[in-house]
Amino acid sequence: MKPDSNDQDPVYDALILGAEAHGFFASDMGRYVVRRSKGEVDIATEQLIECDPENSKRIRELQCKIAIATAAIGWLSDALHDAYSAEMAARSVDDPDPNAGWV
Repeated sequence: MKPDSNDQDPVYDALILGAEAHGFFASDMGRYVVRRSKGEVDIATEQLIECDPENSKRIRELQCKIAIATAAIGWLSDALHDAYSAEMAARSVDDPDPNAGWV
């Protein structure tokens, strides 16, 4: 959670963080980071495929590149998922009908 999070309302915190993550993904910077991350993963994956299977040091380096390139995007995706879950939890408190609001 954010350092200034409201410890009394984790659902609210999750909703706010999710909105911020969504805004980041929708921004020019967010699209750039996602594009760069995917590019890094693609390059490292190709290099990993072509890597000598006996070269364990190089394999670890490439695996690390892939892990780093995907970690931050994964954290932002987790924030979106947590926000969705929080929204569904909040809706179930307000309206116990799980189909309410869905078309």
